[in-house]
Amino acid sequence: MEPLKRALHLPHVVKFPWHQSCSKAYLLQLPIELIHLINSFLTPVDLALLSLTCRSLRIILKDYTNTAQLSHDERGSYLYYRARALPKVWACWDCKKFHPILKYDVPACFNERSSCRIACQRGEGRMWADGMDNRNFNNQIRFSHRHIQLALKYTRLQQRKYNSYLQALLAPHHNLWFGGSREIPLKTHYSVYPKLVAGHDGNLRFMTLSTWRYYTEGRDISYWEIGYQQICPHLHMNVHGLQFGRHGPWVILENAFLRTLKGRGDGTGSCGRCGMDFRARLGPSYLEFHVWQDFGPEGPPINYGHFSWPAYSEMKKMDCDHPETPHEPGTIRKLYELEAPEEEHRLSITAFPRISSMRRAWRNWNPTLDIWKAYQECEEWWEAQQEKRWERRRQRNAPPLQESGGEW
Repeated sequence: MEPLKRALHLPHVVKFPWHQSCSKAYLLQLPIELIHLINSFLTPVDLALLSLTCRSLRIILKDYTNTAQLSHDERGSYLYYRARALPKVWACWDCKKFHPILKYDVPACFNERSSCRIACQRGEGRMWADGMDNRNFNNQIRFSHRHIQLALKYTRLQQRKYNSYLQALLAPHHNLWFGGSREIPLKTHYSVYPKLVAGHDGNLRFMTLSTWRYYTEGRDISYWEIGYQQICPHLHMNVHGLQFGRHGPWVILENAFLRTLKGRGDGTGSCGRCGMDFRARLGPSYLEFHVWQDFGPEGPPINYGHFSWPAYSEMKKMDCDHPETPHEPGTIRKLYELEAPEEEHRLSITAFPRISSMRRAWRNWNPTLDIWKAYQECEEWWEAQQEKRWERRRQRNAPPLQESGGEW
């Protein structure tokens, strides 16, 4: 009968690891008064997480084991830190629950829904907004908080089982139109390149390089032909707003754009309310905007939502009167273009599966390859593909040849 009782008790021990005692821990060898003194410097979230370590700490911290006493934001942070070691789930900040991952839930599939159904319960307006880009409000690519956190978590855990999903989360995205560019008389091209970069504090950060390109086709481009362009939730150009005068922070982008059109060099700047640097450049046959954005390291959105997660209503801060959180202009771009250290190179190589069609390319891949050189090569390839598409379109729309002398 005694072995049967032990067998019935075994699942209970596995499910609740805090029942296991850790008598060799140095913390438990301290006096109980000193342990409580240390706990006085910790937050309720830290105490709730610390109580999960072992049975002894759970007994000592019995007043903090009930997570129902946590506030709304504290419970979200608690669930997020619990999910750091759980690769199969992600912590939802809206409903404060764990949700399973879905392999098709990637930034490029903006029309797909996540495993959280709270968006469907808020009406069609919420569902429409959930499919929009939470930075630029275009139906292009949607970087949600879960996408950034899953990419950072899988890179840290280095589990080969999730390499394909990690590759999809960090895949570049290209499109031949963006926003209202279908209505303007210019050919356009949009690209975004996600990248994980080691910050100055040693933590990996999720960053992106986005480009908006307008092809001039041998003619002078004007403000009226572009019409509207938004590069972050706070900076945009709107030709229809010229009649009201140029006021507000968005004049930074307009001034840089006008400086570029007048041939005074590249127009550069940054947003004082989010981690973003931009550059406007006029090429021989195109005008393009480069935007470098920093989405921050691992962590709940409340820690750095002032610039990273404008998708949440309480963190949008679209008003221009909000206090600025400035950064030194150009630092975001420099951080994105920094060469990765050896440890990051190793993570990058092991993070992606070597599928059969790309096996030879991955063997010859140089980890020290300059990211800007790779970006330019990709841009040239897309430009050539676009020219081929336009040439085929012109051939289809060309008038038929006329008969002359019995010959075509």
